[in-house]
Amino acid sequence: MQFNPKHEIWYEKYRPQNINDLILPEPVKTKLKEFIEKPFHLLLVSKTPGTGKTSTASALVKEGNFESLFINASLDNGIDTLRSRVIQFASTESVNGKDKIVICDEIENYSQNAGLALRGLIEEFSGNCKFIATCNYISKVLPAIVNRFCVFDYDKIYEDAKTMIPLIYERLKFILNNENVDYVSEDIIKAIKGTYPSFREAIGILQKSTISGKFEITEVGSDYGEIWEAIKTKNYENIVKAVYKCSNPDGFYTWAYEKLNADVNRKPTDYVSLAKYQYQGAFARDTSLNLIACCVELASH
Repeated sequence: MQFNPKHEIWYEKYRPQNINDLILPEPVKTKLKEFIEKPFHLLLVSKTPGTGKTSTASALVKEGNFESLFINASLDNGIDTLRSRVIQFASTESVNGKDKIVICDEIENYSQNAGLALRGLIEEFSGNCKFIATCNYISKVLPAIVNRFCVFDYDKIYEDAKTMIPLIYERLKFILNNENVDYVSEDIIKAIKGTYPSFREAIGILQKSTISGKFEITEVGSDYGEIWEAIKTKNYENIVKAVYKCSNPDGFYTWAYEKLNADVNRKPTDYVSLAKYQYQGAFARDTSLNLIACCVELASH
């Protein structure tokens, strides 16, 4: 695997550079390699952040040596901006004669009108330009757009934990070995179990838990107990402190759901709050801030 030694953040340093670097089953990689030879419109879907959607798009562009345009639909979601950028990029042929690639990240954030405009652009420029789109919630994307893409559902891929966990384990072990970090296998397994299926979170745990050349962690999620106690005592200052100490904020919602099932004193509205903030977490820039808001709401019930 290639890596960029200039990056200090491990997830960026070890971001996949080609299809073989991707943590995916071989049949999926084989299908993606067909894209290099004959590009097609591709939609990458997963509700869980950090499973590799954007990394897959980037690896395809790099390995295929395609000219590309990246559009973040969360930021550039206006119709005029979408049209002008895509038309300017796609209206000419590439230097090397290959298809050009437009990457639309988080495509579900387009309004219905912007989505219809995108559909028109796909139809108009499909002769020399292919689109790779990512999304968290495919139900929010216009069916007329989805039908034009070959869909890769990463949530379904990660349902096969028996296949995926060994692949993640080997990559994490590679990273630790390359960083000259001492470790025991049990700690790597703890990191995977506490963050699965988010590979990005697992790498984050590795880097945060490596001190003086040694990787060592307790059970991932053990710090959730401190957050829960602050919620129950309505100690808002401790909520903030505990959340920002938390290594995996996104994992709290599932943990808390199980905690609610065992606590007869909690209210039904607590489930509503957890579901709401778990959903918002997929779009939040600061996942810790999103979790703090959730905890404050739970404490106020």
